[in-house]
Amino acid sequence: MLLERESIPFLRVALLLASVVLFGLTPLLAQQRGTGLVTVRVSNAVDEVPIPHADVRLYIFGNSNFAYQGYADGGGRISLTVSSGAYRVMAGAEGYEAGFEEVDIGAGQQITILVRLHTRSKPRTENHAEAVSATALAVPDKARQEFAAALEILSTSPRAAVDRFQKAIDLYPDYAQAYCGMGLALLSLKERERAANAFSKSMELDPDYGQAYNLRARMYLEDRNCTSAIPLLQKSLRLNPQSWDAHYYFGRCLYEQNRMTEALDEAKQSQRSPRAASIVHLLLADIYLAQNQKPQSIAELEAFVREDPGNSTVTKIKARIAQLRAAKP
Repeated sequence: MLLERESIPFLRVALLLASVVLFGLTPLLAQQRGTGLVTVRVSNAVDEVPIPHADVRLYIFGNSNFAYQGYADGGGRISLTVSSGAYRVMAGAEGYEAGFEEVDIGAGQQITILVRLHTRSKPRTENHAEAVSATALAVPDKARQEFAAALEILSTSPRAAVDRFQKAIDLYPDYAQAYCGMGLALLSLKERERAANAFSKSMELDPDYGQAYNLRARMYLEDRNCTSAIPLLQKSLRLNPQSWDAHYYFGRCLYEQNRMTEALDEAKQSQRSPRAASIVHLLLADIYLAQNQKPQSIAELEAFVREDPGNSTVTKIKARIAQLRAAKP
């Protein structure tokens, strides 16, 4: 039996965790370490003029998805209360290359960092996930505040988070990201029909917001309905060809359809992204095993264990590695 058949339950857990942090959710263990205040100032690298409404994201080292996200105010500044630890800070804005800095903050500390952005030498011809959409820029401050409040409680109180996302939507009915966040909260509550409707509404309001396509496609994938998932993923990849999760979900669909050569290509494209999550190794392991390449499959499983030792599936993955090693060629 292929590893995929055994790892689908792992996939459901892993994908939910991977998707949750896409909306700024901090792992519960990190929340217990104490918090600090990080203020990020985003400015033009040439003249130091503040860049308003920049998209700012903080990544925990070793985690491919961002842990915190928000938009700078009109003065190019944003303050985020974060769990203590080391982060990679990314800032992006339309017309600029993304900028990166690093910060290590302790409990009770307040740190200000400056991220300088350089203008793009060539205009982009397509919309990309890193760019801040016009829809996002139009969101009123009060709606943003409700959205941020919903993100903070999404892991511990998804029902309350749904209410806060709804308040954000009431304040700004075209808030695509709030609908997408609500869909994620509803997924954790196992209200799949409402979640699907929320993702569909997000896509309708902002056709350039790729994450909604990915999450709706993920739901189809969980239902093994790859026929419906694939067009959404193709749309997402047209918006952002570097989207690791879209390549990952696409690869999973192709695997389900027994299109292993194409699945392997998508998995490798996903893995090439610096933001790729450890679950890509599980997809590669499944594909290699289906192609009778057991050593490569074992290597991918071992890479998963090394990169994500705290994952709830590690014990079963280790058992699977032992089983594959013991099996006769």
